[in-house]
Amino acid sequence: MHDRARTRVRAETGINWKIIRTPGDTAMTRRRRRLQQRRKEIGLSQEQLAAACGVSDSTVRRWESGETEPQPRQRRLLALALDLSPTELTRLLDADDLSLDRAVGRFAGYDPTPMDSEPGTDAVRDALEWILDPTGPLHSLAAAPGRTRRVGTALIDQVADRIIRFRRADDTVAARRLLPEVVGEVHRVETVLSHHSYNDATGRRLHGMLAELHQLAGWMAIDLGRVTRGEEFYAAGAAAARSAGDSALVAQLLSCNAYQRTSRGKDALLLARAALHGGSSALTPLGRILLIERIAWAAANTGHDDLARSALHEVDDTYALVGDEPEPDWVYWLDRNESDVMAARCLLILGDPDHAAALLRPAIDRYPASHRREKALYLSWLAESYTATGEQDAATAVIGEIEDLEVDSARLQSRLALLQ
Repeated sequence: MHDRARTRVRAETGINWKIIRTPGDTAMTRRRRRLQQRRKEIGLSQEQLAAACGVSDSTVRRWESGETEPQPRQRRLLALALDLSPTELTRLLDADDLSLDRAVGRFAGYDPTPMDSEPGTDAVRDALEWILDPTGPLHSLAAAPGRTRRVGTALIDQVADRIIRFRRADDTVAARRLLPEVVGEVHRVETVLSHHSYNDATGRRLHGMLAELHQLAGWMAIDLGRVTRGEEFYAAGAAAARSAGDSALVAQLLSCNAYQRTSRGKDALLLARAALHGGSSALTPLGRILLIERIAWAAANTGHDDLARSALHEVDDTYALVGDEPEPDWVYWLDRNESDVMAARCLLILGDPDHAAALLRPAIDRYPASHRREKALYLSWLAESYTATGEQDAATAVIGEIEDLEVDSARLQSRLALLQ
């Protein structure tokens, strides 16, 4: 539309339209239907899709209404969020572009830039954009295993940074999207270990990173309901940590497996205590707190009430030791707030739902809004606490909060099933 025509439309309607579309725009309708259908198929709200792509909610609404289309940078994020390849997304969005032009006629001066396309600084967008980068530091090495190359410190530092980013992404990105990327990195590290040369120190670091990747993969697999596969990842991670000579990391992997087995009563308490014993001399204060909490959890679930309470007291005492000492990145998320949640979960099982609820509500209220999965899981324990104290209306309200978060997690679904 020419500038004079734009001015006339603005004057006559009061609306600054960038595109004038006819009511019979069937191409636009088809595009809207396809995009909406795909979003709903994978269980995303418009708000969640907007967060994943780093745009406003109104931008997603305009995509789905056909008013604007995603730009190239946004398309990469949109493809990952919708679990589509770039080619599949192009087919979904662009199949009717030519027919759209014919349907609505010529509109000279059309500007395809979204009216609300600010880059933003959303953590979800940053994580997804980074993960989509096909040129990770190990990519060229793993892609050519037949060519032996020397693995240097700079490359290892880049991989370590990549693992940190995977860990942060797990806070806000669904496991279904992240797990394939993490498993791919596992395979690349294994390829480098098997087919390339490095000194002993680099070899230990590679094995340590492999262990950390296995831990992440195990956590995500279990969140998707693939429990056996998750336990296999944990076991493989413990073996890699042993090869790295990192007894604290071995203890962490064993403790993860203990935590997973608690619900099934499969030697969870024995494994949790063995993990703490084996890694004790190498554990930092926060690492020790994490493993003690898992002992408390296993003890509470297996009827060892005194041991559970003793472990919770030990957690409180150990926080006095937390200071300026460097901590491993795998405990970056652990703080008093998280420990209050774990204590509350244990207290609920130990028959003290009032105390549990008193710890949970403020802890949940302090929790980052972007961490929907954990917040929803913790709310499920609050709902159970209210149910145990006979506050059914409060429990129902909390379940409503959980449903509003629209989280895709097998863990959460199993929790909600218990509350029904």
